[in-house]
Amino acid sequence: MTDLRRTAFEVLPEHIRAYCEKSPVEYPEEIRLRTGSSVKLVSGGAERDTHSPAVTAEDLSRILEIATCASLHSAADSLKNGFITYKGIRIGTCGEAVTRNGEIYAFSRYTSLNIRIPNPFIGDLRKEAEEICALRANTLIVSPPGGGKTTALRELIRLISDEGYRVSVVDDRGEIFPGSEQGSTFAQGRCTDVISGADKESACLIMLRTMSPRFIALDEISRRQEMNAVREICGCGVNIISTAHGANAEEMRKRKGYGELFDEGIFTYVLEIGADGEKRTYRLRKIC
Repeated sequence: MTDLRRTAFEVLPEHIRAYCEKSPVEYPEEIRLRTGSSVKLVSGGAERDTHSPAVTAEDLSRILEIATCASLHSAADSLKNGFITYKGIRIGTCGEAVTRNGEIYAFSRYTSLNIRIPNPFIGDLRKEAEEICALRANTLIVSPPGGGKTTALRELIRLISDEGYRVSVVDDRGEIFPGSEQGSTFAQGRCTDVISGADKESACLIMLRTMSPRFIALDEISRRQEMNAVREICGCGVNIISTAHGANAEEMRKRKGYGELFDEGIFTYVLEIGADGEKRTYRLRKIC
């Protein structure tokens, strides 16, 4: 059992954990818990039934209590955005929302949780990493949600770093290289520096000023401020590797913020992640 799988299982009530541990799924990507339904483990995008007893609201409350060290109040800012992070594992939440001025303020009742488990990369991205290095290509990794963007980003960072390029990683949620005081669970590469727990805009400026990176890598840029940080990075002659939700370059171009970045020549390549059955496929494309 991987360390992060073990970490994910430790937030589960014992009677649920037992069914997950008995599952034949070797590398679960997610644990799906919905009130009134059995627990499902996600692998290759498909939900596999553990045949556990139906999940209760009390089970979900217990999981959140464990994940927040019995302090839901301290995690309120994160929870109102629909997730919390526990030791590098993101736990997504759904339920009955409480709104203020049209915005979600909190949840009064939880009905489902999604525990996402970072997994080792399976495949080979050496050719893509070599091309990105040779071309100094600003690259956007795209896939639908749950398609393996962060896993691919982590592997590209390792490969590029091991080629001798300094890579600065902005890991605001601690999900690219989750770990502990003993170090990251995943290999980072020999020339990698990581800032975790800080917002992307601030961390990018720190990296530019202090670490002299050749590449800066960050996960899931979506806000206008984050896109402006990407512009700042590229304006300083540093290359960027990032991720975004989408199926392909054509879909990304239709989104206003990304369309602007493409038109400005900020991103020059897109790494599209697809699926061939349960196997993921990777296609590096130049943006015309």
